[in-house]
Amino acid sequence: MNKDVVKVLKDEKLKRTQHPYWIRDSIQEIPNMLSACRGKELVDAVAKAAAVCTEKKLEAIHLLGRGSSYFLTLAGKPLLQQLTGIPTHASVTNVFSAYEMDGINHRSLVILHSHSGKTEEDLNIMRRAKELGATTMAITDYADSPLAQIADIILVGPGGAKVELPATRSYATTLYLLHSFSIVLAKSLKSNTDTGIYIKAMAALPAQIARMMDAAENICSKAVRQLADSSSYIVIGYGPNFSTADEAALSISQSAAVPAFSFELENFIHGPIQALTPTQTVICIAPEGALQERMLRTLQAARTIGSRTVLLTPEDHTGLPDSDVRIDLPAGIPELISPLTTMVPLWQFAYQLALLGGGSHPDRLAMDRPEFQEAFTYLL
Repeated sequence: MNKDVVKVLKDEKLKRTQHPYWIRDSIQEIPNMLSACRGKELVDAVAKAAAVCTEKKLEAIHLLGRGSSYFLTLAGKPLLQQLTGIPTHASVTNVFSAYEMDGINHRSLVILHSHSGKTEEDLNIMRRAKELGATTMAITDYADSPLAQIADIILVGPGGAKVELPATRSYATTLYLLHSFSIVLAKSLKSNTDTGIYIKAMAALPAQIARMMDAAENICSKAVRQLADSSSYIVIGYGPNFSTADEAALSISQSAAVPAFSFELENFIHGPIQALTPTQTVICIAPEGALQERMLRTLQAARTIGSRTVLLTPEDHTGLPDSDVRIDLPAGIPELISPLTTMVPLWQFAYQLALLGGGSHPDRLAMDRPEFQEAFTYLL
């Protein structure tokens, strides 16, 4: 959040007081926005970015963001590193600045995502990275933002400005562009990894997500009434979808004003499960992957303890353990790009929770409340 966002929040003409809120519009736009990422202008921009980075003979890539922007860097890191073979690191922006800039040089690529591209601290970090010789790349939704003016390489998402505070479509388009860059860079580097499966899957994603969303909205609207009295939500993920658990917990807690916690699968088993109670809801994100069976067993354990459960898993999977709610994901999605499909229905779930009215404003969160407005004077 920056001061420009606060100005938007003060504009009462932009405030919606009933469904559909602005955030719902943004969620509904995601399939079209992903399709827009496949337009010629952005395809050419990604190809140009990959060509520049190939010439640099990179030895390290650093992905930076804060909040939701950081979570999407965690989601994007595995594919980028696996396809290119270049050591890749994901960091919270100011943590990177304070502790991790040693070793940045002309063989480094620093990629920063910021929706507005106006946060002064982000700008200073990019300036410092350039001083150290790094190639800098910005992914933003504002072509004329200060961040876009500083960066060596710019990818501008198709969504433009948003009114609501939570990031949904900007998260989705940035992750899609980051995956696209990973694939094209791997081809440009002539790496030995097979990019064909990802090229095909990325082409199909917009339509698959649109179809999934139609069914998921109906499921989520019913599910939240069934689960509305939960004392807290536990969201569990593995691999690239640990980041999905992070983003989902953030979305639920800020929308519904109910505590929500994210855990990596194995870490949840080795400790937090001991505190599980029947008043909690456990959300298990179980896409196709090496740890899927482990996740399904964890769901069974949670049900045995008495907790309610939500399972997200591909629609073609059968013989699954019982759950209170099941949300079907598109079938055949490679695990490393699956966060693009797993996060969307969880945004829908969080939005439906917000509509119950027990928490914050779906668009403005708690920022209409005087104590939060005062509190953020210390943070901006």
